[in-house]
Amino acid sequence: MKFFTTGIRNAYESMSSELVLQGQVNLLDWGIDYDKLVNGQSSDVPTKWLYLNMKIELS
Repeated sequence: MKFFTTGIRNAYESMSSELVLQGQVNLLDWGIDYDKLVNGQSSDVPTKWLYLNMKIELS
């Protein structure tokens, strides 16, 4: 599991107003068979990486 976080702020503010979260998770490490969940059957070459790219507004 790898995650990277970056804060975004306006030039005149001292605190970030948004966070950007990027990363990837190996689903097999968590025991999740993505192909079986989505397609109903496991694959010989399983889809194992889940990529995340989210922007979170802070209030």
